[in-house]
Amino acid sequence: MKNIIQVLALSILLFACTKNVNHTSHSAIKVNNPSELLVEGLNAPINVHNMTPRLSWHANVTKQYAYQIQVASSIDKLQSDRADLWDSGKVVSSQSRNIGYEGKRLDTNDTAYWRVRTWQREFAQASQWSMESQWQMGLIHKSDWEAQWIQIDKQQIAESDLAVRHWVDLVGT
Repeated sequence: MKNIIQVLALSILLFACTKNVNHTSHSAIKVNNPSELLVEGLNAPINVHNMTPRLSWHANVTKQYAYQIQVASSIDKLQSDRADLWDSGKVVSSQSRNIGYEGKRLDTNDTAYWRVRTWQREFAQASQWSMESQWQMGLIHKSDWEAQWIQIDKQQIAESDLAVRHWVDLVGT
């Protein structure tokens, strides 16, 4: 009798849990925009030294089937579909991490603006473009470094007294 009550209670519980499950058809699934755009694992980094920075994003779909990356030299060009640095075209790949930049060569302090869109196998239509992101190249060539070392003409060793030595001894413990 105890087993029958347990089975009955479990059945009622399972029925209650599945009662409000929303079964969605493929036609009702919304294709979300990619997000979390990263360059070299960072959000909108400055001082990128890799000449072929690795681009990554979160596809926000069940399974990415393809992607397209666009990179431009200004945000205005990117928003008006003039990717003057690189347009990957539709690339059939589920990869969304560490895609190497394959566009025009970037130089010291150049800023690149980029976006991505994705496809799912079940849908012919691509997602909307992601929000734009950017990265800035760092000092790439040896000649870009113009700083001078800061140093004194003649080094002097400071004399220490008993109070200073006592303080150093305390800090070291």
